[in-house]
Amino acid sequence: RTPFWLACGYNHLSVLKILMENDECMKNCLSLGNNTGDTPLIAAASRNHVDICRILLSQDEGCGMLRIRNKNGDSVLSVICANGYDGEILDLITSHEIKQAINGTIGNRIVNMTNVKGLTPLLIGCERNYVDVVKKLLQQSAGVDLSQQIDEAGNTVLAVASFCGCIEMATFLLSSECTMFEVEELINITNNAGATPLWLSARTGNAKMAKILLDSGADVGIVDLKERLTAKGAAEKYKKTKVVKLMEDNGL
Repeated sequence: RTPFWLACGYNHLSVLKILMENDECMKNCLSLGNNTGDTPLIAAASRNHVDICRILLSQDEGCGMLRIRNKNGDSVLSVICANGYDGEILDLITSHEIKQAINGTIGNRIVNMTNVKGLTPLLIGCERNYVDVVKKLLQQSAGVDLSQQIDEAGNTVLAVASFCGCIEMATFLLSSECTMFEVEELINITNNAGATPLWLSARTGNAKMAKILLDSGADVGIVDLKERLTAKGAAEKYKKTKVVKLMEDNGL
């Protein structure tokens, strides 16, 4: 870790300003990462150091710093979403990128970039139940490519939320407040294994999640590709008694 990186990572604003007076330091250190590949910007953002990030971005042309990823494939936006930062730091990063996009200096948006696990910032927010983070990302809907918001297993944002038991996230994604997705399309999309969000909730035994999906019109007759089971069949096989009872109580 360079002195420049340490100043950014530990929020030493006055030290950073002194170091930035040295053009050679600026040239060599702006994008230089530590052992895990975290750049000074990623280090500062991971600790919610807004003022440090603002200074670094003032030196960024064409969103070059925003597009650098660490060894896990995480961009600065992914790191912010993983930490659940839904305030000024998220606004700063997204507004900086939007400004560059309007000027035509960048192509694919960082909200669509995946890490080594195939997760975009939006999917990370869904996985961790950070509803306010996801809301803000979707407010910048012009940059969100829905075709890229699917993980390597073929799971959509709703499937990720369902599997992870993120009740608040699933409720939001299925609500009228979330206008990016059509409920009728999203709710029955299958992943690479042929499992729907309802099937995943049944397999994990999450009766609350299953009820939300059933109330939103989930198709109970879809079978997965591997075991050829419906959601109820999966609940029965894996002894998820609360889900089985829920379905029986609903005449299924």
